[in-house]
Amino acid sequence: MFEKKRWATICIIGLITLGISVLIPGNASAIKFLSFGTGSPAGTYYFLGAGFSSMINNNVKGVRVTAESTAASTENARLLIRGEMDLGLACMGTLADLKKQGMDVDKVRLIAVGHTSDTHWLVRKESPIQSIKDFKGRTIGVGPAGSATLNLWSKKHLKAGWGITMDDISPKYLSFGEVTRGLRDKTIDAGLIAAGAPLASVMELA
Repeated sequence: MFEKKRWATICIIGLITLGISVLIPGNASAIKFLSFGTGSPAGTYYFLGAGFSSMINNNVKGVRVTAESTAASTENARLLIRGEMDLGLACMGTLADLKKQGMDVDKVRLIAVGHTSDTHWLVRKESPIQSIKDFKGRTIGVGPAGSATLNLWSKKHLKAGWGITMDDISPKYLSFGEVTRGLRDKTIDAGLIAAGAPLASVMELA
């Protein structure tokens, strides 16, 4: 029913924090509660973040980490820099972009490498879209605001690779699950899901 176009664009996902010391409470008798920014429940970040949180909870005394669903990479990094979150997953390219925007990325620290991400462009099997060049004038699910899916792949890669900007398409700022529903309901012509495989939101379209 659906066709998947996957390009070999790779993004290294890192677990970042305000400082490694947050994992070592000074008072062993007190429980330190930490927030962990993940992503959409339909994406890889959410499950990976839940796994990291569980691993910390099971192995670090005096710490309880709660995995929180967010708009993913860019939002996680911004929240960390502003001191509104303790841990989070982010694409390394996101941090480079935020540094160019003047944000103090030196406030965060990489403590683990997560996974690589593949770029999945999805269209219905009967779609007249045969390549990304055909996106012009179409309604495209480009990722939610605050995500690396939108800020890196949809905005940067479309322009760099095919000369397509947000002005050339009708962008819909959808989560992975919303892209899946949009393709099924025929409210979008194509959608982008950038995450590590296997991915439930892609597999359920097969």
